[in-house]
Amino acid sequence: MIECSNIYKSYGAIPVLKGISLAVVQLETFTIIGPNGAGKTTLFKVLTGEAPANAGVVTFNGENITRLSASARVHRGFGRTFQVARILRCNSVLENLIIALEARARRSELDRLLQLRPTKQIRDDAVGIAGRISLLNKMDVPARFLSHGDRKRLELGVTLALKPKILMMDEPTAGMSPGDRNATIDMIARVKEEDQLTIMLTEHDMDVVAHLSDRIMVMNYGEAIAVGTLNEIRNNAAVRDIYLGEEIGDA
Repeated sequence: MIECSNIYKSYGAIPVLKGISLAVVQLETFTIIGPNGAGKTTLFKVLTGEAPANAGVVTFNGENITRLSASARVHRGFGRTFQVARILRCNSVLENLIIALEARARRSELDRLLQLRPTKQIRDDAVGIAGRISLLNKMDVPARFLSHGDRKRLELGVTLALKPKILMMDEPTAGMSPGDRNATIDMIARVKEEDQLTIMLTEHDMDVVAHLSDRIMVMNYGEAIAVGTLNEIRNNAAVRDIYLGEEIGDA
């Protein structure tokens, strides 16, 4: 579904990605792990169009999207969440979801302004998404007053409102309590099944990786060290060296 070939990215004289290639198949959950500074977030930025590569090719459903903007990739079906949730902090949960649903409607009606009073259908859809992300009881709460875990859930809801084909999640459980983390694992698995999503994520928590991943890619210093299933990654000597012999993905 998404493929990149020989991706290089530097910031000034500092090389960050050094010839990364990968291919993710439809309905797969593909996880990228590696130490801090390995280049995981930069790779996400290149794949989603947030940062241009210096060299290499990105394709999505067979289309070369290397030079497409981030917004054009959203129109193709990219959904993206971030390490720090990007939501409208002064708006309520319901308003955040309504705005996202209105933005999706404008894809085919480019001359239409956002509705000052949303239709019943838009409002019903927003309430439905709030239920899916366990925020029904907080729909009127301004986002700035939400807990960290609830903000991440709201960001996921806003992303789902755009009807993505591929969901790209950068550290979806970072900073969460164990309870929030376990609820988020279940939520990601559920929305993947319900919406028939392909998922790419970066993650440090190996318990999360073990529960969600079909395949894993390990990065270190801007290079792909290994790609495989959890067991294959666990038994890879080069990976074990990177993690100083700690158990990889014991859940």
